[in-house]
Amino acid sequence: DAALNGATTRTLRFALGSGVTVDLSGTNTIETGGLLVVQQSPLITGGTLTTGDASGDFLLHSYAGGLGLRLNTNIADNGSPVRLIKAGTGNVTVTSSQSYTGGTYVGAGVLMLGNGFGGGATGSLPGDVFLNAFNNGGGSFNPSGTLAVNRAGTYTLPNTLTGSGNLAQYSTGTLVLNKQQGL
Repeated sequence: DAALNGATTRTLRFALGSGVTVDLSGTNTIETGGLLVVQQSPLITGGTLTTGDASGDFLLHSYAGGLGLRLNTNIADNGSPVRLIKAGTGNVTVTSSQSYTGGTYVGAGVLMLGNGFGGGATGSLPGDVFLNAFNNGGGSFNPSGTLAVNRAGTYTLPNTLTGSGNLAQYSTGTLVLNKQQGL
């Protein structure tokens, strides 16, 4: 386990073991704009994360199964709009409200809102969500991803969804789509 308080790091990488917790306070900057997750169920909680990457991209690259990376922290703009990019075939579970304004791109794997399996009713994304394949820089394209809603109770998805990916509901709660969707 670790704690960061207003730190600037090149990247956060979770590679060994399982169940690691990183407690944040203040605003913490990931210079390269990304997290790499290959272990089971690390948790980032508290504080704020942002990117120092000039492109404004905050990359969540996950190969972890199960709940994957559990993100219970805010990702915020860095003076310019930040966009969240979910890559890798693994899962990322968002259980807090987010404030970045550049949109959300799910290019592969699952980006899950909430942990309804445990009765959770939190987790939200701002802006539009794009469920599209994207070039991984090597000339090949990753498969489109899935936005999964896993919240207890009734949740109204305020986002416009577009792309060739999937929308799934994992909980017994009620999902309401408020906008015309382009899936």
